[in-house]
Amino acid sequence: MTQKVIEISILSTKGSTPRNSGTTMQITPTGQSGTIGGGQLELQATQKARKMLSDGQTSFEEVITLGANCGQCCGGQVRLNYQENTESKAVPKSPIWIFGAGHVGRAIAATLSSIGRFDVTVVDPRQDWLLGVDGAPMLAQDSVATIPLVPQDAQIFILTHSHDLDLTLCHAALKRDIAGIHLIGSATKWERFKRRLRAMGSEPSRIICPIGDTRLGKEPMEIALGVAHKLLIDQAATITESQPTKAIA
Repeated sequence: MTQKVIEISILSTKGSTPRNSGTTMQITPTGQSGTIGGGQLELQATQKARKMLSDGQTSFEEVITLGANCGQCCGGQVRLNYQENTESKAVPKSPIWIFGAGHVGRAIAATLSSIGRFDVTVVDPRQDWLLGVDGAPMLAQDSVATIPLVPQDAQIFILTHSHDLDLTLCHAALKRDIAGIHLIGSATKWERFKRRLRAMGSEPSRIICPIGDTRLGKEPMEIALGVAHKLLIDQAATITESQPTKAIA
């Protein structure tokens, strides 16, 4: 089974840009694979690609100046190509968005990227922390502004360097119909967050906190292994539930 997809490619760059030439991402009516980075750049490109799918347009090319067209401080220029393609759905990759490129975020990104069943994006405002990260790095000065880019079927993990940013991301994510929202934190942090989120008008019951498997320990890789185990179990259960039941003769 296939579905239409728009592949967005960076053909060339000038000056300072979030990603290099040759970077691609794929956009479907409800999902996304990969990232061209840049927050507003990616948001605008995603919206254009989905309009192409809706209108039946098959190809498009444009040059974007990041400062003038997107309000981004890096100030470079990118030339983008949009091209319709088809995407096989036989072996879909589950989108994972990790907010925070600290030690736990990097461990989760490395573990899930190595499995091959997940399409990992790591969002952080600190460029130096994104260097060498596994998956697709997304430099975003305003991480909350990237929440609209998260595919509906994604699992997001919130584990930034700031509890205030964690809270704001939780509040923004709860406004979206996202498959899963996961927050790193102790029992005390979670109790405080629940009270604060309800005071902000959000119902926190959809958020999973803590993440991983507490029986394994609190080291970054121990948390990452617990996260991977749970995601794989949930993924296997979903596949099993989607398979038709054989009739007994």
